Amino acid sequence: MNKRMNIFKLLTGGKVKNRREVGQEMFGIRLALRALIFISLLFLVGCSTNKSTTSSASSENASGIEIEQATTARKVANTEQTTKISEASGTRTYLICNEEKFELLLEANQTAKALKERFPLSLDMADLHRNEKYNYLAEELPTNSTPINRIEKGDVMLFGSDCLVIFYKSFETSYSYTRIGKIKNPEELSFLENEKTVRISIEEQKE
Repeated sequence: MNKRMNIFKLLTGGKVKNRREVGQEMFGIRLALRALIFISLLFLVGCSTNKSTTSSASSENASGIEIEQATTARKVANTEQTTKISEASGTRTYLICNEEKFELLLEANQTAKALKERFPLSLDMADLHRNEKYNYLAEELPTNSTPINRIEKGDVMLFGSDCLVIFYKSFETSYSYTRIGKIKNPEELSFLENEKTVRISIEEQKE
């Protein structure tokens, strides 16, 4: 018995503590352990949130790059397709305005085909929004309109079933159009911004 008491005194600093004192110490230890566990959980949650945020940002950046690459590839593919169609026919389509001559690469669709049947064509085109020239045709054309999302400088499209539009600026849009073709050297269309109305001719010429 004395030996046990001596060991207990050593563990308690030489003092024999009653149950109340021991209980208070144990309660304090439990509180300290709970606080330590809580702080550890907060640290783990914070690390997980930072990793999730970083992963999300990286994913968004990757998605943006993929969309941009897909858009560029689609533009190249469309240009190559229209160029091959013009070359295969043995003729080239030209848009002439203010004595300036631009090659027009037509789409392979029913709308472009129907418009081509009306060549040579002369039209007076008015300005709209300082980014396009338009003309309402005398007769409707077949349509296959789709949301464009972004118009590029040099695009030639049909709005509705009878409005021919030539765009000389690039911009975002929520409207739907039917693609007709694209002007090969669109950077040279800037002069259209200073013209309220222009007269244009569209015709085919043999190579």
